[in-house]
Amino acid sequence: MSYIGRQLNNLSDRVKLDSITASATATYNLLLNGVAYVPSSAESLTVSLNGVIQAPQDSYTVSGSTITFASTLSASDSIDFILAERSITFQTPSSGSVGITELAVSDGTNGQALTTNGSGTLSFSTVSADADNYFATSGLSSKDLGVGLHIKLSDTGASVSTGADALVIEDNGGDMGMSILSSTSGEGKIAFGDSGGNSQGQINYAHSNDSMRFYTGASERMRIHSDGDISIGTTSNEAKLDIRDSQQSQQGLGVRMSNGSYDSYTISAEGSRDTSGGYYYNYQGRNGGGQTFRVQDGGNVQNSSNSYGAISDERIKQNIEDASSQWEDIKALKIRKFKLKKLVNRDGADETPYHLGVIAQELESSGMSKLIEEDRPEKEDVALHSDFGSIDEEGNFTAGQNKKGVKYSVLYMKSIKALQEAMDRIETLEARVQALENA
Repeated sequence: MSYIGRQLNNLSDRVKLDSITASATATYNLLLNGVAYVPSSAESLTVSLNGVIQAPQDSYTVSGSTITFASTLSASDSIDFILAERSITFQTPSSGSVGITELAVSDGTNGQALTTNGSGTLSFSTVSADADNYFATSGLSSKDLGVGLHIKLSDTGASVSTGADALVIEDNGGDMGMSILSSTSGEGKIAFGDSGGNSQGQINYAHSNDSMRFYTGASERMRIHSDGDISIGTTSNEAKLDIRDSQQSQQGLGVRMSNGSYDSYTISAEGSRDTSGGYYYNYQGRNGGGQTFRVQDGGNVQNSSNSYGAISDERIKQNIEDASSQWEDIKALKIRKFKLKKLVNRDGADETPYHLGVIAQELESSGMSKLIEEDRPEKEDVALHSDFGSIDEEGNFTAGQNKKGVKYSVLYMKSIKALQEAMDRIETLEARVQALENA
């Protein structure tokens, strides 16, 4: 076949070697970017000396990375430039790898699909243009090809196991990742499919309102808004996390600690406001008619019916018998008034109100230790007493002695039992008085 120019196996390019300053010698070193350069032959060099192109062999010879002129030069001579011609070598890949034939460009009717066999070797195969597994290029972008790149991992090879990854992006400490770019009015999408459909699950990013959306099937299940708010079951928020569900067969929110020896809170609600007023709440409960339950930030608990109870079905109890006398225990109680150190530290002693109650240690001294329960101290308790622990210079908290609490609900029941005893005694006395009056 006729052609103009060089065959592929004769292609070459030229580079300019580092400048050489002539001196009283005939031999000079050839350098390319400061590194010794070895030309393939003297004929591969184009040497200009004093404005004249020199003839190889006659005017100079080459040995390794040195050039020797036919006669000694002087400082008045000028080596204008030395150009080196380098060959471009084409190599044919070994059998089984991607080669020139496999990378042949189609006419737009057929393309090249990227697939893997069982051992993970990459190969190209021709597919029709309307198939999804189409290897698209800029030259074929005018045609709707469906999917730009489809990686198919065969499960027939002996070396492929269940759960094998078709694509792995590994970051060795840099900022590498994967970007999905779309127009400012469009959506970027990661879709998951199976035999039931191409989009059984999706993660979409909408540029229009800067939100991330999560789908199962065709339904949106969760949305992360531009400000970080999270919506589940709704697309608008009245809280940082807003969960809405019209179903009646399941819990709206469930939190379960699976470790039986966990040492933390199952649910913790914390607000930075520190007041004793009744206008701020850590929790609230509502029904269709409004608010029914709330825990104020000062610790008070309120509900709309003023009813607090316990599960008291006879069928969940055993060893039922009359309680013993509570007369002496109730007589031993010391009802105290006191101020809380936390409130004094915050508001001052004069502005801190008195509270009524009992002291845990005094209950223990009176023989009512079963009414006492202990809990680990918190970091803020150290400011109230050093027994509760210590905090080092770096702010690390080491817990000390436990805090003591009182089972007031049990104490109230003891009081009711003592009240019944008092009523019995009063009724007995009334009967005796009546008998005396009637005598």
